[in-house]
Amino acid sequence: MTHERQVFTVGLWIVKPGKEEIFVKKWEEFARWSLENLEGSRWVYMVQDLEQKNRFISFGPWDSLEAVAAWRQTPEFASSIAELRELCDEVTPGTMKEVAHLTR
Repeated sequence: MTHERQVFTVGLWIVKPGKEEIFVKKWEEFARWSLENLEGSRWVYMVQDLEQKNRFISFGPWDSLEAVAAWRQTPEFASSIAELRELCDEVTPGTMKEVAHLTR
């Protein structure tokens, strides 16, 4: 797959204060299920803001938009996202394409 066609799913999560630990645990369970049970997901990261401790960003590459759509249509996706949303004040999902890739 060329760089121009690489797609990523991205989530911006503002977690309710005090719920950060349970949020990370639930997110890891969901991410592990996604990686083990679906084709097209390569890896996934969750990062936490060092200053705003309840702000997280998740992201990972997918083989295709079709793989992303299939993932989002599973009952497990719907139930996991509902659980995660309950722990958050704000959730902003996205699908993005790679426009630049630099390495050292």
